[in-house]
Amino acid sequence: MRSTIALVGLAGCFYSPGSFHGATTPFAGKRMTIGCIDLAVTLTDDARAPGPIVEYSFGNRCLHEAIVDLSAVRAVVYADSGATTEVHAYDPKHELKPLQIDALWMGDERISYQGATAGNVICLDVGPLAQQPSQWVCLGARVGGAS
Repeated sequence: MRSTIALVGLAGCFYSPGSFHGATTPFAGKRMTIGCIDLAVTLTDDARAPGPIVEYSFGNRCLHEAIVDLSAVRAVVYADSGATTEVHAYDPKHELKPLQIDALWMGDERISYQGATAGNVICLDVGPLAQQPSQWVCLGARVGGAS
């Protein structure tokens, strides 16, 4: 009986392809599949970080390791005036780099983007994070938090 309970508990830790659901909560935001990666992106707030903050939730839907490279995401902020500004992930310790994610596993990360003084829409080219062609997604925002 104990081995059955342990297996059921362990099975709950793996990512179920296409579920867009973490260990305890669903992935928040706009959902898409890019190669082996099920991805959701949304804006969030963080009292310690400036600028638009994007929360990435991702799961590896494949039966082999996959690469997730959040440093490859390109981001542009659009202001009410129509001006566009390319913004960059705030990464002072240079921690963003391509990393492997195990088969049927999931993760999440929050990244602050800096370089714009004002704007209400941030658009992200998320395709390259999974080594795929461009795939843009836009999130309504005000610089400094979620809308």
